[in-house]
Amino acid sequence: MRGLLAIIAVLLALGCVLPWATHTAAPAGAPVIALSLPRTIDPCMATRLDEFRLITALFEPLVRLDARTLQPKPALAERWEFNADQSVWTFHLDRRARWHDGKPVVAADIRRGLLRHLITQSPNAFYLDGLLKGAASTRTNLNERRVILERDCGLRCPDDHTLVVELAHPAPYLTAILSLSAFVPLRAEQDMDDDHARRAWTDPTTVIGNGPFRCTGYTPRHHYDFTPSATYGGAHPAKGPVRALVVDSPGTALRLYLSGEVDAILLLASDTVGDLKRKQIAGLHQSPSLSTAFLRVRIVPRPNDRTEVTRALQHPRLRRALATGLDRRAISDHLMQGNAIPATTFVPAALGDYLPYRAPVAVLADHIEQAKADIAAAKADLGTLPELELVAPSQPAERQSAAELVADQWRRHLGITVKLTILPQTELRSREKAIDYDLSYAVWLGDFLDPTTFLDCFRIDGGANRTGFADPEYDRLLNLASASIGDTRWKALEAAEQRLVEAVPLIPLCHTACSFLVRPGLEGITANPLEIVNFDDVGWPAKP
Repeated sequence: MRGLLAIIAVLLALGCVLPWATHTAAPAGAPVIALSLPRTIDPCMATRLDEFRLITALFEPLVRLDARTLQPKPALAERWEFNADQSVWTFHLDRRARWHDGKPVVAADIRRGLLRHLITQSPNAFYLDGLLKGAASTRTNLNERRVILERDCGLRCPDDHTLVVELAHPAPYLTAILSLSAFVPLRAEQDMDDDHARRAWTDPTTVIGNGPFRCTGYTPRHHYDFTPSATYGGAHPAKGPVRALVVDSPGTALRLYLSGEVDAILLLASDTVGDLKRKQIAGLHQSPSLSTAFLRVRIVPRPNDRTEVTRALQHPRLRRALATGLDRRAISDHLMQGNAIPATTFVPAALGDYLPYRAPVAVLADHIEQAKADIAAAKADLGTLPELELVAPSQPAERQSAAELVADQWRRHLGITVKLTILPQTELRSREKAIDYDLSYAVWLGDFLDPTTFLDCFRIDGGANRTGFADPEYDRLLNLASASIGDTRWKALEAAEQRLVEAVPLIPLCHTACSFLVRPGLEGITANPLEIVNFDDVGWPAKP
């Protein structure tokens, strides 16, 4: 986005009118927050961060995380306790909790909301599937699943204000999962999976939630106006109204911010961040993010395989050379504009600021001379080094650029020939699922504050594995962690990641940063690893 700020300044000086100015004005005093276009506000179908931000305005889950400390705080549940091994949790609902129409929220409502994910096999069901007692996957049809889960699932309501959650194994991180905006209460009329139900979620002004806001104004593909709910009596009342403005790109959001029409941007391109830093634009907030850019390395044959390529990728010293023969600082500084830190582990370093987890140190650190020795040894065994293919997404642009730099470094540092193939994201995902690639550029974002949100990806049957990596000892360590708490759990997780990075089915590149642009004086938005923004925290300072 070179020169973007200069171009914007010229446009504004010429008095160019932005199309957003022709719509209904935001409520008086409402901060305007730029978001990407949501596909749905159905908690059972949402998958995108900005969709969950809208849902959190309308609904309140059992628990929420503090945006600064990432520690659990009471929300719909005013308190909770658990048994000795943290496999049975009891949540006590806030008796003040009300739906927007004034009806009380009861324990059966949150149970219904959780069960709907499992019954419909929603995109977010995997968080609960296998975690809740009696919630293991089943291939039965929807009606049969409903009967089985209603009968067997470990969710009990002893009374209207108590929810007991029985787990298949200990889960010290349960509150982190239940803080996700997908897991909110639902009324009986919202627990449907047909065309009528799907249409009911398209107009947010008709949605009855239990959160701190009601949506009182809505123009499709343009804006959502949120007004504090008169019936909300919980722990997190809204400071005032908020407008969420839908924008088509980070560049559009930045133009609106510089013109004074937007007060906060929660989506910034990496090259924009570098430009903002150089121009010293006020209001940039940054934090390490719970995400890792990495390369998948296939270690099993692919369709229409060339045997010599598979033999090369299965050679442990070649994989290690690919991982250590990089200059990660150049990748993060040159391409990510200082908006990332070099990564030699899969679990982001930022997690260690909040949990007693210590990732492996220096196993895959940059060491070009050692990488050259490993390449020589691999070449001696293999006889020759075949051309490798690196596939990367066409968007966002910085991912394609990162892949280009990686390929160039391997050529210069190690003498390896790499063919770079740029693909649309949908085609790239299809090829990854089929393990039809040699190396593949990817980014994984953690959804909650625990190493398992990363490490479970590379289980033998992990849906995000897509490399052919299969290590029974790795799975055993993760299973031990699942059955344990305290130091035993942390040590098992640390040992599992040690085995993962030593095996090199992936090559970590960098941990990216969370970057927000917030108008000076606006309160309640702070950058954090999970990119949490609660609209009820957002507002202008009270006038004296």
